[in-house]
Amino acid sequence: MSFLRRLIGGKDPAAQARRAFDQGEYARFITLCRENGLEQTDPFDELLHQAREILCERNLEEARLRRSQGDLAAFEEHLALAKEYGATTAQLDELKSAIDGEEPSATTEAAVAGCAGCGASGDGHTAEAIVANDGLAEDEEWELFLAAMPEEMEAAYRGKSDIFRAALLAANRSEDDAACRLFEQCPAEDRDAHYLYEYGAALCRCDNLEAGLDCLERSVDLLPELRHAWELLFELFSRGVAMNDFVQRLERLADNSRMAGFAAQLLARLAWQEKRPDDVLRWGERALQAGEAQAELLQMLANLLEERGEEKRAESLLAKLPVIGCGGTVHPLLAEFWLRRDRNLDRALESFKAAGRQDPGNPRWPLRIAEVYIRRGWKKEARQILASLTAAANLSPEMKQLVSSRLEELS
Repeated sequence: MSFLRRLIGGKDPAAQARRAFDQGEYARFITLCRENGLEQTDPFDELLHQAREILCERNLEEARLRRSQGDLAAFEEHLALAKEYGATTAQLDELKSAIDGEEPSATTEAAVAGCAGCGASGDGHTAEAIVANDGLAEDEEWELFLAAMPEEMEAAYRGKSDIFRAALLAANRSEDDAACRLFEQCPAEDRDAHYLYEYGAALCRCDNLEAGLDCLERSVDLLPELRHAWELLFELFSRGVAMNDFVQRLERLADNSRMAGFAAQLLARLAWQEKRPDDVLRWGERALQAGEAQAELLQMLANLLEERGEEKRAESLLAKLPVIGCGGTVHPLLAEFWLRRDRNLDRALESFKAAGRQDPGNPRWPLRIAEVYIRRGWKKEARQILASLTAAANLSPEMKQLVSSRLEELS
């Protein structure tokens, strides 16, 4: 399998998992991580925590809705899913108590429809699962494909020809050679920036790099706001694919008021990969000023600021990381920041416990709990946790070394 096919959407497990997370397919993301041993690797351990929190919250909300509609079977199913993704007994009991006095309405058509996005695997299929059904009619497949798009892209794609539609669906099924042949037949009215992006991506996956890059670069020339194309160009460039003046083009894009934050965060990510900390901070600050606040950007900046002793600024950025219910008081990265400074240990402990409920197979969280216990002087409890970790079969060499060093502190 070629480098490019692996890089931009082939069968590489890490690429598939990251794409699933970025597209909001959190249940599939969790499955891919578990099946491919990515659960303790950076950045997937942190992304797994976020995915479980999101699915937990969604299922709690869906359970309330199903109960109000009188669908008790679906209500229990979503409670079970919420528990699977980390909901506590207290949260489940609180939800049950809150709705005990509510009068359920008659079961409606919506009550028995699928719950896309909650991670359910029963009658409520996700769009992804339906698209994978070989017996699905092409019209239905196309509608599901459009439903997953941002609204502005959906409008642009809906008006295109049947040939374009067939090409895009072939690409979605990883039939890229067939997709390229169909893209070549598309009429002139199809050939806008979106067409160039889709055709260029398919060409790159078929190892026709020169033609693919030409299409992608023309797509952003026609429509500078086409983020998908910029992201793909960035991914290729950051993996070593040569492009003329790509960094300069990003810098010019940063002067576009509508794309300033997006371009600045790409430049910050590139500087991070190339180990240019001053440029990470410069572009990262510009991205923040323009309203970009992705978790990856916040973590990069906080890491550098902490290394430089700017602890207050680092802490303020970590405090902006999202915490999506399910018992966590603060984001675990902020809790770890506090742990390194012996501060707010009670709140840090609650965060680590919540993370452990969300991600029970990850040894990072019991280790952090043990470290809090050590700081508190609760040596017996810490030793019990660390002893159980030494018997775990899924410890990485780095984690084994950390556990051993903590046990030595207690001896």
